[in-house]
Amino acid sequence: MIEAILSGYEATQEEQSNVCAHNLHNGSLLSTFRQSSPYPNATCISRSYLLSAQKNKPQLNIHAFGKENLDQRIILPETVECLKCSPCGSWLVAGTKSGQLYLWSMLSGALLHFFRAHYEALTHLDFTDDGMILLSGSKDGEVNAWTMASLVDKSNQNNVGVNSSIKPYRKFSGHTRDITGLYCGKGPAVASRVFTTSRDNTVKIWDMSSGLLLTTIALPVSPICFCCDPAERVLYLGYEKGFITVPLFVNPNTKKDTSTENSAPYALGGNGKIVDGVEGEPFPSVQHTSAIQVLTLSFDGSLLISGDAEGTVLVWDVVSKQVLRKIVTFPKPVTFLQTTTESMQLPANLTPFPMLKRMVTEEGILSDLSVAIEDNGVEELMQLPDILEVGKEILSESTESGWRAKAEALELELKEARSLFLELKQVHQGLWEKYLKM
Repeated sequence: MIEAILSGYEATQEEQSNVCAHNLHNGSLLSTFRQSSPYPNATCISRSYLLSAQKNKPQLNIHAFGKENLDQRIILPETVECLKCSPCGSWLVAGTKSGQLYLWSMLSGALLHFFRAHYEALTHLDFTDDGMILLSGSKDGEVNAWTMASLVDKSNQNNVGVNSSIKPYRKFSGHTRDITGLYCGKGPAVASRVFTTSRDNTVKIWDMSSGLLLTTIALPVSPICFCCDPAERVLYLGYEKGFITVPLFVNPNTKKDTSTENSAPYALGGNGKIVDGVEGEPFPSVQHTSAIQVLTLSFDGSLLISGDAEGTVLVWDVVSKQVLRKIVTFPKPVTFLQTTTESMQLPANLTPFPMLKRMVTEEGILSDLSVAIEDNGVEELMQLPDILEVGKEILSESTESGWRAKAEALELELKEARSLFLELKQVHQGLWEKYLKM
């Protein structure tokens, strides 16, 4: 398996730009996607396709892996500011400058729904790992969570645009300026955490199931971009003069003054606390002489990839904080970075990318498979008390006292079964003796 890093740079009105795929571990060029012109937060990968929405144009460029030239140009209803594919590859969502959110089926290309999701322009989109929840961030400082069950519900698809009655499942409010970063942690929706950054110089960590604010991390600078370790142990934040790390777990043994007797590492903040993120260790900034524009991590989180405003893409070792290699230097600022383990070769059985519709039609809605979901089923599943009950059951079975209680119960069952067996044996013996006397 080869892990590739896809990187692209800003296009101009006179000239379109390319996306290049390099081997992350040796820097060799694997493929080039010409005229892709990636736009920040509006470029993504889905099913061996590279999708890139164009800046200031209602157009989506499609590249198939293994092909250098452009595969398709699709005209969209509006100019797109952010774009995201669902983890299962079934849905494509786009956010616009007017605050509209569009949802397409990747199977048929049908436009399933569009509605006003925010008062101002959308800036970021993300999905939970299981694809149940869609998150949207905006310049209004709000982050909303939408259940995919409600977005694809046919009863809601009859009312689109200003007539839409869809309400967010969760509203994460607290930032005072526009959202600059949005990330949903690993795991199912019921157990995931949401990380948001804003121009108000803060990082906020939220609990998805309850909607509660867990921690606010105050920063000395405004973050331009960020990424999170796959195990959610540390945050990497890029700004105008480099980037810093913010550990999400504190080891009291490394501190001079410790106010706790417990020597085990514990989570940073919690219960809505505000903590100082200035103690994060900075990476050496001499390798970057301009603002960090994009950050991403390798599959295992051991390598950090950064792109700056001068077009330089570097690979760092997160432990030693040293540069391992320079991947490429573009003539314009880096606008796109993403790692993938997908093959850069053209798949033999690649399904053609569907033509995305610009209007919601009955024919388009009926072209997809319908799934009936019980009313409030998703909402009830996501409630915190249910999760706590499940947690109690797991803990009761996994702790030492739980195992002891289970062993005692099994021992009682064994004694009862033995006594029943002895009674049955006596009855059988009596019947056998009567048979012999006959």
